[in-house]
Amino acid sequence: MARVPERPLLHVEGKNDEHALATLLVKHGMPHDEKQRPLEYPLIKAAGNDSGVVNLIEIQVQLQAGRPVGFIVDADDSPANRWESIRSHLKQVGVETSPNMDAEGFVGESSTYKTRVGVWLMPDNSRPGMIEDFLRSLINAGDTLIGHADASTQAAKNEHNAPFIPAHLEKAVLACWLAWQVKPGQPYGTAVTAGYFKHDRPSAIAFVSWFRRLYGVPIIGASSNTP
Repeated sequence: MARVPERPLLHVEGKNDEHALATLLVKHGMPHDEKQRPLEYPLIKAAGNDSGVVNLIEIQVQLQAGRPVGFIVDADDSPANRWESIRSHLKQVGVETSPNMDAEGFVGESSTYKTRVGVWLMPDNSRPGMIEDFLRSLINAGDTLIGHADASTQAAKNEHNAPFIPAHLEKAVLACWLAWQVKPGQPYGTAVTAGYFKHDRPSAIAFVSWFRRLYGVPIIGASSNTP
């Protein structure tokens, strides 16, 4: 039988999500060195894709009995459908939910396993989208390059038959925008560290607040060492 980690767990879709969100949390006071983090902080684990995260819900609520466990999934084109799918899994392990997703992120408890359970739908529990939409909300409101990246990406698609699929438009826009930064083409987590994505934007604060509610960790406050 697999050994259950001593820490709580936070399940995300992919490695980009894992690195970007871990870096954002470091900006809000989580120790950078995983070994130095108090045991209240979770291990962040990439499941590979959205169905990988959703399919972990029931077994992880059982295995983490007595410890918090979180699940972060892209809403994609229908937050309502995504939430309904997740609710059906939560019901199987004794977690009561409401028909509508909480705009501040869901935190509840399994009456069966006494596990605190959290769910965050990217980007903001309300809108369709994915982690790229969340990261876009961390760009300064006055940034003019992002609009140019929008136009350039649309032109590449419409005029030059760029082969990315419509569902990946925001991924392509962010890749274009990141290509124009001081150090072009940085991964999401590195871009958070560099301050290209701003850790103190309202959407970041909302996410960190959900994280604190779920894990009960002492986020110290946003660091100020970004450019």
